Amino acid sequence: MRRKTRLIATMMLTAIVFAAQAYVLHYSPSAFSVVQVDGFDRIETGPDFTPLSPPGEPELPVQCLTYILPPGQVAVGVNVEPSDLVFLEGNILLYPAQPDVPIGTERTWVGPDSATYNQQGAYPACPVQVVQTGTLDGASMVTIAVWPVVYFPAQRELFVRSVLQFDFQLAPMDPFPDRPTVRGECAQTTYEQLLRATVENDQDVDLYYVRPALVAEGSIPQIIAPYPRPEEYTIVTTEALAPFYQPFADWLTSKGVPATVARVDHILPYFQGADDAERLREYIRLGWQTYGTVWVLLGADERLVPCRKGCALDFTPPLRLEDDENTPPSDLYFSDLSGAGIMTVTDCTVSRHRTAQTSTPKYSSAECWRAHQRR
Repeated sequence: MRRKTRLIATMMLTAIVFAAQAYVLHYSPSAFSVVQVDGFDRIETGPDFTPLSPPGEPELPVQCLTYILPPGQVAVGVNVEPSDLVFLEGNILLYPAQPDVPIGTERTWVGPDSATYNQQGAYPACPVQVVQTGTLDGASMVTIAVWPVVYFPAQRELFVRSVLQFDFQLAPMDPFPDRPTVRGECAQTTYEQLLRATVENDQDVDLYYVRPALVAEGSIPQIIAPYPRPEEYTIVTTEALAPFYQPFADWLTSKGVPATVARVDHILPYFQGADDAERLREYIRLGWQTYGTVWVLLGADERLVPCRKGCALDFTPPLRLEDDENTPPSDLYFSDLSGAGIMTVTDCTVSRHRTAQTSTPKYSSAECWRAHQRR
Protein backbone atom coordinates (compact mmCIF):
# COMPACT_ATOMS: atom_id res chain seq x y z
CA MET A 1 0.00 0.00 0.00
CA ARG A 2 2.82 2.40 0.87
CA ARG A 3 4.59 1.65 -2.42
CA LYS A 4 1.43 2.35 -4.42
CA THR A 5 0.87 5.64 -2.60
CA ARG A 6 4.46 6.69 -3.24
CA LEU A 7 4.09 5.88 -6.97
CA ILE A 8 0.92 7.96 -7.28
CA ALA A 9 2.56 10.86 -5.47
CA THR A 10 5.55 10.69 -7.81
CA MET A 11 3.30 10.73 -10.87
CA MET A 12 1.37 13.72 -9.51
CA LEU A 13 4.58 15.59 -8.77
CA THR A 14 5.84 14.94 -12.31
CA ALA A 15 2.59 16.25 -13.79
CA ILE A 16 2.80 19.38 -11.65
CA VAL A 17 6.36 20.06 -12.79
CA PHE A 18 5.32 19.71 -16.44
CA ALA A 19 2.26 21.96 -16.04
CA ALA A 20 4.20 24.69 -14.22
CA GLN A 21 6.84 25.14 -16.93
CA ALA A 22 6.72 28.81 -17.94
CA TYR A 23 8.59 30.71 -20.64
CA VAL A 24 9.47 34.39 -20.86
CA LEU A 25 10.12 36.45 -23.98
CA HIS A 26 11.61 39.96 -24.01
CA TYR A 27 11.08 42.55 -26.74
CA SER A 28 12.54 46.03 -27.11
CA PRO A 29 10.62 48.90 -28.76
CA SER A 30 13.83 49.79 -30.59
CA ALA A 31 13.45 46.57 -32.62
CA PHE A 32 10.41 48.05 -34.42
CA SER A 33 10.14 51.11 -36.64
CA VAL A 34 7.30 52.58 -38.69
CA VAL A 35 7.52 53.64 -42.35
CA GLN A 36 4.97 55.11 -44.77
CA VAL A 37 3.78 52.93 -47.68
CA ASP A 38 0.96 53.94 -50.06
CA GLY A 39 -0.74 56.10 -47.46
CA PHE A 40 -0.51 53.48 -44.72
CA ASP A 41 1.97 52.73 -41.97
CA ARG A 42 4.02 49.53 -42.03
CA ILE A 43 6.17 48.11 -39.24
CA GLU A 44 9.74 47.24 -40.14
CA THR A 45 11.56 44.57 -38.14
CA GLY A 46 14.55 42.28 -38.27
CA PRO A 47 14.79 38.83 -39.88
CA ASP A 48 13.27 37.05 -36.85
CA PHE A 49 9.82 38.39 -37.70
CA THR A 50 7.45 38.05 -40.61
CA PRO A 51 4.37 40.17 -41.39
CA LEU A 52 1.37 37.92 -40.89
CA SER A 53 -2.34 38.67 -40.57
CA PRO A 54 -5.53 37.62 -42.37
CA PRO A 55 -6.04 39.64 -45.59
CA GLY A 56 -7.63 43.00 -44.87
CA GLU A 57 -6.67 43.07 -41.20
CA PRO A 58 -3.81 45.17 -39.76
CA GLU A 59 -0.43 43.79 -40.77
CA LEU A 60 1.65 43.07 -37.68
CA PRO A 61 5.03 41.35 -37.23
CA VAL A 62 4.87 37.78 -35.96
CA GLN A 63 7.59 35.57 -34.56
CA CYS A 64 7.10 31.80 -34.89
CA LEU A 65 8.80 29.75 -32.16
CA THR A 66 8.94 26.00 -31.59
CA TYR A 67 9.13 24.22 -28.23
CA ILE A 68 9.59 20.64 -27.12
CA LEU A 69 6.92 19.40 -24.71
CA PRO A 70 6.72 16.65 -22.09
CA PRO A 71 6.55 13.19 -23.73
CA GLY A 72 3.12 12.10 -24.87
CA GLN A 73 1.60 15.57 -24.36
CA VAL A 74 0.02 17.94 -26.88
CA ALA A 75 -0.48 21.68 -26.49
CA VAL A 76 -4.19 22.52 -26.65
CA GLY A 77 -3.81 26.16 -25.67
CA VAL A 78 -1.62 28.83 -24.12
CA ASN A 79 -1.93 30.71 -20.83
CA VAL A 80 -0.52 34.23 -21.15
CA GLU A 81 0.23 36.41 -18.14
CA PRO A 82 -0.93 40.06 -18.33
CA SER A 83 1.95 42.27 -19.43
CA ASP A 84 2.76 45.97 -19.40
CA LEU A 85 2.48 47.83 -22.70
CA VAL A 86 5.20 50.23 -23.83
CA PHE A 87 3.98 53.01 -26.12
CA LEU A 88 5.54 52.87 -29.60
CA GLU A 89 3.75 55.41 -31.85
CA GLY A 90 0.41 57.17 -32.27
CA ASN A 91 -1.72 58.33 -35.21
CA ILE A 92 -0.97 55.04 -36.98
CA LEU A 93 -3.07 53.58 -39.80
CA LEU A 94 -1.59 50.15 -40.30
CA TYR A 95 -1.19 48.67 -43.75
CA PRO A 96 -3.84 45.99 -44.44
CA ALA A 97 -2.37 42.52 -44.86
CA GLN A 98 -2.54 41.17 -48.39
CA PRO A 99 -3.16 37.59 -49.58
CA ASP A 100 -0.31 35.47 -50.92
CA VAL A 101 0.27 35.78 -54.64
CA PRO A 102 0.80 32.39 -56.33
CA ILE A 103 3.39 32.35 -59.10
CA GLY A 104 1.85 33.31 -62.44
CA THR A 105 -1.10 35.26 -60.99
CA GLU A 106 -1.77 38.96 -60.52
CA ARG A 107 -1.84 40.64 -57.14
CA THR A 108 -5.35 41.61 -55.96
CA TRP A 109 -5.58 44.52 -53.53
CA VAL A 110 -7.57 43.90 -50.34
CA GLY A 111 -8.58 47.05 -48.48
CA PRO A 112 -8.89 47.51 -44.71
CA ASP A 113 -11.59 45.47 -43.00
CA SER A 114 -13.89 48.14 -41.52
CA ALA A 115 -14.97 46.07 -38.49
CA THR A 116 -11.39 45.35 -37.44
CA TYR A 117 -10.10 48.87 -38.08
CA ASN A 118 -12.86 50.39 -35.94
CA GLN A 119 -12.68 48.02 -32.98
CA GLN A 120 -11.97 49.47 -29.54
CA GLY A 121 -9.94 46.65 -28.06
CA ALA A 122 -6.44 45.39 -28.69
CA TYR A 123 -5.53 43.66 -31.94
CA PRO A 124 -4.75 40.83 -31.70
CA ALA A 125 -6.60 40.06 -28.48
CA CYS A 126 -4.24 37.19 -27.62
CA PRO A 127 -0.51 37.76 -28.26
CA VAL A 128 0.45 34.06 -28.27
CA GLN A 129 -1.36 31.36 -30.24
CA VAL A 130 -0.68 27.71 -31.06
CA VAL A 131 -0.35 27.30 -34.81
CA GLN A 132 1.07 23.78 -35.16
CA THR A 133 1.55 20.61 -33.14
CA GLY A 134 3.14 17.27 -33.90
CA THR A 135 6.17 15.12 -33.20
CA LEU A 136 9.80 15.09 -34.28
CA ASP A 137 11.50 11.73 -33.78
CA GLY A 138 8.76 10.88 -31.27
CA ALA A 139 9.27 14.09 -29.27
CA SER A 140 6.15 16.21 -28.75
CA MET A 141 6.47 19.59 -30.45
CA VAL A 142 4.46 22.79 -30.66
CA THR A 143 4.94 25.91 -32.75
CA ILE A 144 3.45 29.19 -31.59
CA ALA A 145 2.92 32.56 -33.23
CA VAL A 146 3.87 35.55 -31.07
CA TRP A 147 2.64 39.11 -31.67
CA PRO A 148 4.92 41.43 -29.65
CA VAL A 149 3.31 44.56 -31.13
CA VAL A 150 -0.31 45.35 -30.25
CA TYR A 151 -2.50 47.77 -32.19
CA PHE A 152 -5.51 49.68 -30.92
CA PRO A 153 -7.32 50.44 -34.21
CA ALA A 154 -9.90 52.94 -32.94
CA GLN A 155 -7.20 54.97 -31.16
CA ARG A 156 -4.62 54.31 -33.91
CA GLU A 157 -1.95 53.57 -31.35
CA LEU A 158 0.85 51.02 -31.32
CA PHE A 159 2.33 49.42 -28.19
CA VAL A 160 5.00 46.79 -27.55
CA ARG A 161 4.66 43.97 -25.08
CA SER A 162 8.16 44.21 -23.65
CA VAL A 163 7.76 41.06 -21.54
CA LEU A 164 5.62 38.07 -22.44
CA GLN A 165 5.27 35.18 -20.00
CA PHE A 166 3.27 32.10 -20.94
CA ASP A 167 2.86 28.39 -20.38
CA PHE A 168 1.12 25.66 -22.34
CA GLN A 169 -2.17 23.95 -21.62
CA LEU A 170 -1.33 20.27 -22.06
CA ALA A 171 -3.40 17.16 -22.73
CA PRO A 172 -2.46 13.52 -23.42
CA MET A 173 -1.65 12.91 -27.07
CA ASP A 174 -4.05 10.46 -28.73
CA PRO A 175 -2.86 8.28 -30.30
CA PHE A 176 0.43 8.07 -28.43
CA PRO A 177 3.25 9.07 -30.79
CA ASP A 178 5.42 6.49 -32.51
CA ARG A 179 9.07 6.44 -31.47
CA PRO A 180 12.19 4.75 -32.82
CA THR A 181 13.38 1.80 -30.77
CA VAL A 182 17.03 1.60 -31.83
CA ARG A 183 19.56 3.75 -33.69
CA GLY A 184 23.28 3.99 -34.40
CA GLU A 185 25.24 6.19 -32.00
CA CYS A 186 26.60 8.48 -34.73
CA ALA A 187 23.21 8.81 -36.42
CA GLN A 188 21.68 9.85 -33.10
CA THR A 189 23.84 12.98 -33.08
CA THR A 190 21.94 14.13 -36.18
CA TYR A 191 18.66 14.12 -34.26
CA GLU A 192 20.21 15.68 -31.17
CA GLN A 193 21.51 18.59 -33.23
CA LEU A 194 18.25 18.92 -35.16
CA LEU A 195 16.12 19.04 -32.02
CA ARG A 196 18.32 21.57 -30.27
CA ALA A 197 18.46 23.77 -33.37
CA THR A 198 14.68 23.61 -33.82
CA VAL A 199 13.37 24.43 -30.34
CA GLU A 200 13.71 27.55 -28.20
CA ASN A 201 13.83 25.55 -24.95
CA ASP A 202 16.85 23.43 -25.81
CA GLN A 203 17.55 23.16 -22.09
CA ASP A 204 14.48 20.88 -21.88
CA VAL A 205 15.59 18.42 -24.57
CA ASP A 206 17.32 16.13 -22.08
CA LEU A 207 14.23 16.20 -19.87
CA TYR A 208 11.56 15.60 -22.52
CA TYR A 209 13.23 13.71 -25.38
CA VAL A 210 12.93 9.91 -25.08
CA ARG A 211 15.96 8.55 -26.89
CA PRO A 212 16.06 5.15 -28.62
CA ALA A 213 18.47 2.44 -27.58
CA LEU A 214 21.88 3.27 -29.04
CA VAL A 215 24.21 0.75 -30.68
CA ALA A 216 27.37 0.96 -32.73
CA GLU A 217 26.80 1.79 -36.39
CA GLY A 218 25.96 -1.31 -38.41
CA SER A 219 25.24 -3.51 -35.37
CA ILE A 220 21.43 -3.34 -35.26
CA PRO A 221 20.25 -6.97 -34.88
CA GLN A 222 19.20 -8.80 -38.02
CA ILE A 223 15.49 -9.48 -38.42
CA ILE A 224 14.34 -12.10 -40.91
CA ALA A 225 11.70 -10.54 -43.17
CA PRO A 226 10.52 -10.97 -46.79
CA TYR A 227 11.09 -7.30 -47.65
CA PRO A 228 14.52 -5.65 -48.12
CA ARG A 229 16.08 -4.73 -44.78
CA PRO A 230 16.17 -0.93 -44.37
CA GLU A 231 19.44 0.59 -43.25
CA GLU A 232 20.57 3.90 -41.83
CA TYR A 233 20.74 5.20 -45.42
CA THR A 234 18.08 3.51 -47.58
CA ILE A 235 17.87 3.95 -51.35
CA VAL A 236 14.54 2.98 -52.91
CA THR A 237 14.66 2.49 -56.66
CA THR A 238 13.72 0.16 -59.51
CA GLU A 239 15.21 -3.10 -60.76
CA ALA A 240 16.76 -1.32 -63.76
CA LEU A 241 18.33 1.50 -61.72
CA ALA A 242 19.46 -0.53 -58.70
CA PRO A 243 22.90 -1.47 -60.17
CA PHE A 244 23.72 2.23 -60.67
CA TYR A 245 23.00 3.06 -57.02
CA GLN A 246 24.84 0.08 -55.54
CA PRO A 247 28.33 1.66 -55.80
CA PHE A 248 27.05 4.71 -53.92
CA ALA A 249 25.57 2.48 -51.19
CA ASP A 250 28.86 0.55 -50.97
CA TRP A 251 30.81 3.81 -50.65
CA LEU A 252 28.52 5.07 -47.85
CA THR A 253 28.92 1.78 -45.98
CA SER A 254 32.70 1.98 -46.31
CA LYS A 255 32.57 5.44 -44.73
CA GLY A 256 30.69 4.15 -41.69
CA VAL A 257 27.09 4.85 -42.81
CA PRO A 258 25.27 1.52 -43.33
CA ALA A 259 23.45 1.79 -46.65
CA THR A 260 21.31 -0.43 -48.83
CA VAL A 261 19.53 -0.40 -52.18
CA ALA A 262 15.92 -1.63 -51.96
CA ARG A 263 13.83 -2.31 -55.04
CA VAL A 264 10.36 -0.81 -54.88
CA ASP A 265 8.80 -3.97 -56.35
CA HIS A 266 10.28 -5.94 -53.44
CA ILE A 267 8.74 -3.54 -50.90
CA LEU A 268 5.16 -2.76 -51.89
CA PRO A 269 3.68 -6.30 -51.75
CA TYR A 270 4.47 -6.61 -48.03
CA PHE A 271 2.90 -3.41 -46.67
CA GLN A 272 -0.68 -2.21 -46.24
CA GLY A 273 -1.96 1.12 -47.52
CA ALA A 274 -4.57 2.92 -49.56
CA ASP A 275 -2.09 3.31 -52.42
CA ASP A 276 1.53 2.58 -53.29
CA ALA A 277 2.72 5.84 -51.71
CA GLU A 278 1.25 4.87 -48.34
CA ARG A 279 2.73 1.38 -48.60
CA LEU A 280 6.15 2.91 -49.26
CA ARG A 281 5.69 5.31 -46.35
CA GLU A 282 4.95 2.38 -44.06
CA TYR A 283 8.24 0.78 -45.14
CA ILE A 284 10.12 4.01 -44.40
CA ARG A 285 8.39 4.34 -41.04
CA LEU A 286 9.31 0.74 -40.17
CA GLY A 287 12.92 1.53 -41.03
CA TRP A 288 12.88 4.62 -38.83
CA GLN A 289 11.27 2.77 -35.91
CA THR A 290 13.09 -0.56 -36.02
CA TYR A 291 16.20 -0.38 -38.21
CA GLY A 292 17.65 3.05 -37.40
CA THR A 293 16.84 4.61 -40.78
CA VAL A 294 17.69 8.32 -40.93
CA TRP A 295 18.12 9.12 -44.63
CA VAL A 296 15.98 7.94 -47.56
CA LEU A 297 16.82 8.52 -51.22
CA LEU A 298 14.00 7.83 -53.67
CA GLY A 299 16.03 6.85 -56.70
CA ALA A 300 13.65 7.55 -59.59
CA ASP A 301 10.94 10.01 -60.56
CA GLU A 302 7.32 9.71 -59.50
CA ARG A 303 6.42 7.51 -62.46
CA LEU A 304 8.65 4.73 -61.15
CA VAL A 305 8.77 5.30 -57.36
CA PRO A 306 5.44 6.33 -55.78
CA CYS A 307 4.76 9.85 -54.57
CA ARG A 308 1.92 11.88 -53.10
CA LYS A 309 0.79 15.05 -54.81
CA GLY A 310 0.53 18.48 -53.26
CA CYS A 311 -2.33 20.90 -53.84
CA ALA A 312 -1.82 24.40 -55.23
CA LEU A 313 -3.30 27.23 -53.17
CA ASP A 314 -4.90 28.89 -56.19
CA PHE A 315 -6.64 25.88 -57.76
CA THR A 316 -10.21 26.17 -58.98
CA PRO A 317 -12.44 23.14 -58.35
CA PRO A 318 -12.96 20.58 -59.66
CA LEU A 319 -9.44 19.37 -58.87
CA ARG A 320 -8.18 16.16 -60.47
CA LEU A 321 -5.21 14.15 -59.21
CA GLU A 322 -3.91 13.80 -62.75
CA ASP A 323 -3.80 17.60 -63.13
CA ASP A 324 -0.02 18.19 -62.97
CA GLU A 325 -0.34 21.99 -62.88
CA ASN A 326 -2.40 22.14 -59.69
CA THR A 327 -1.23 18.90 -58.05
CA PRO A 328 2.57 18.80 -58.31
CA PRO A 329 4.43 15.75 -56.98
CA SER A 330 5.70 16.14 -53.42
CA ASP A 331 7.79 13.93 -51.16
CA LEU A 332 7.06 15.85 -47.94
CA TYR A 333 4.62 13.04 -47.22
CA PHE A 334 7.49 10.63 -46.58
CA SER A 335 9.33 12.85 -44.09
CA ASP A 336 6.68 13.34 -41.39
CA LEU A 337 6.22 9.83 -40.06
CA SER A 338 3.65 10.60 -37.33
CA GLY A 339 0.09 9.38 -37.74
CA ALA A 340 -1.45 7.56 -40.69
CA GLY A 341 -1.30 9.25 -44.08
CA ILE A 342 -4.49 9.03 -46.13
CA MET A 343 -5.65 10.70 -49.33
CA THR A 344 -9.30 10.80 -50.27
CA VAL A 345 -11.12 12.20 -53.27
CA THR A 346 -14.57 13.60 -52.61
CA ASP A 347 -16.69 15.42 -55.21
CA CYS A 348 -13.57 15.83 -57.38
CA THR A 349 -11.80 17.85 -54.71
CA VAL A 350 -8.83 16.59 -52.79
CA SER A 351 -8.47 16.61 -49.04
CA ARG A 352 -5.55 15.13 -47.14
CA HIS A 353 -5.87 14.20 -43.50
CA ARG A 354 -3.95 12.34 -40.85
CA THR A 355 -5.30 10.44 -37.88
CA ALA A 356 -5.98 12.97 -35.10
CA GLN A 357 -3.81 15.53 -36.91
CA THR A 358 -3.91 17.93 -39.83
CA SER A 359 -2.68 16.99 -43.27
CA THR A 360 0.40 19.08 -43.85
CA PRO A 361 3.77 17.58 -42.97
CA LYS A 362 5.09 19.35 -39.90
CA TYR A 363 8.30 18.12 -38.31
CA SER A 364 10.46 15.77 -40.38
CA SER A 365 11.50 12.56 -38.61
CA ALA A 366 13.40 11.23 -41.64
CA GLU A 367 15.42 13.08 -44.27
CA CYS A 368 13.87 12.12 -47.60
CA TRP A 369 14.69 13.39 -51.07
CA ARG A 370 14.40 12.16 -54.65
CA ALA A 371 16.76 11.74 -57.59
CA HIS A 372 14.71 12.34 -60.76
CA GLN A 373 15.79 9.54 -63.06
CA ARG A 374 13.98 7.40 -65.57
CA ARG A 375 15.00 4.17 -67.22
